Amino acid sequence: MGTPAQDKPTEDETLTSYSLSPQLAKTTFKRVDRLRKALEIIESALPATEAASFEEYTKPCLDTMISTVQSVQDENDIEAILNLIPVISPQCYYGKYVTLGLVIPFANSFRVLGTLAYRPQRAHLAPFFHKLYQSASVGIIPRSIAKETYERLLPGLSTAMKIPDAEFTPEIAPGPVLAVSDYSLNVLSVLEHSLQLGLEHVSVHLIKTVLPDLTTRRYLEKHWKQILDFVKRLVAILQRERNEAATIASRTFISVTLRKIVRALTQSFPRPRNWVRKTGNCSCGPCKALNQFLADGFKEIGRFSYAERTRRHRESHLPEHRDFNVSTERLSTPYTLVIQKTHRGYEREQTEWNTHFSQIQARFNNMQTPFLKELLGEGHSFDELYNDPERVASTQTLQPVSRSAQNARVTDPGVGAKRKLGIIDLTDDLNEPAAKESRR
Repeated sequence: MGTPAQDKPTEDETLTSYSLSPQLAKTTFKRVDRLRKALEIIESALPATEAASFEEYTKPCLDTMISTVQSVQDENDIEAILNLIPVISPQCYYGKYVTLGLVIPFANSFRVLGTLAYRPQRAHLAPFFHKLYQSASVGIIPRSIAKETYERLLPGLSTAMKIPDAEFTPEIAPGPVLAVSDYSLNVLSVLEHSLQLGLEHVSVHLIKTVLPDLTTRRYLEKHWKQILDFVKRLVAILQRERNEAATIASRTFISVTLRKIVRALTQSFPRPRNWVRKTGNCSCGPCKALNQFLADGFKEIGRFSYAERTRRHRESHLPEHRDFNVSTERLSTPYTLVIQKTHRGYEREQTEWNTHFSQIQARFNNMQTPFLKELLGEGHSFDELYNDPERVASTQTLQPVSRSAQNARVTDPGVGAKRKLGIIDLTDDLNEPAAKESRR
């Protein structure tokens, strides 16, 4: 016998069973959005007389499925939320437990905003708010929803959205290098959107909580271009919106950041070195003597008498070879490897610093506008901030050990100690003319 007709599930029962099935107990917004698309396809195939009643069914169905979502997984979930906002109920979107940044989630009672705010993930928040405003600006969702979302959620989530210093690290990838990360740009956009939505108190709160700390001098030295670009974009927003409260709230961050960059530049000026140099990584006997010479801050010249193979080995393990003058004296056997420390590394650092100085000065001058002067007042041009500080701690040249004191044939620590008898191969040295070969 066949199954009685009354035992067959209806279309509504089938969809309800799908949306509430156990495997969807922990579903994602992306999966809910797939269901939305499927329901829209079904609705488009229905007669107009039945479409309205079917639409009344779809909202509770989607609301029920959304109540099982407990976290935002990735950017696909953000896109899915934006697609779902126009078709779900306000109760499902806002939830009765989300009020002005206070989130009190209950098991199985999550709603869209509550899910976003519960265990917030920085990577998802700024992109969501930015794209939400974009959707509202083109009429996909009501502007009132964007405004209420900003007002309800941002005060409680601003700390989670704080821009870390690492966001200013240049991207190493093919193609154009972004001066400021996408995340930092999204945060600035959210700040501007808050002002455009008339939420002055929200924008001021964001300025006080999300801007980076920028406390490490070496980081300021290395990433000043990205930081200045960020400051320039922030100033441009303030100039466009002309909101007094936001401008006042931003003043300290902008002023302090400009001063930090100039101070970091001043402190990074290369100082004259003594004769200490970086040592090599070889630990053999001859190289230990070489490393001892390199680490000696009072010796400019080192002399090492060895057979050719050992001399070449020592020379090959000389760090930063371009910063030394290397020659071979062939006055007697075994020949002597002569290594002279130079200040070429220091001179190179000076040249790099001067270039660095000119670049920062040009960036500062490019940023100078009547609005910035109005914002910060006097004393914030590059020349005023730099204020001609003492660039070099000491102008005295180094006084290395006299050459006469360094004319000992061998500087190895093993000199004078008893050695086990061995055979030294001097055939290569004896076949060479007695001369002095110089290499740089």
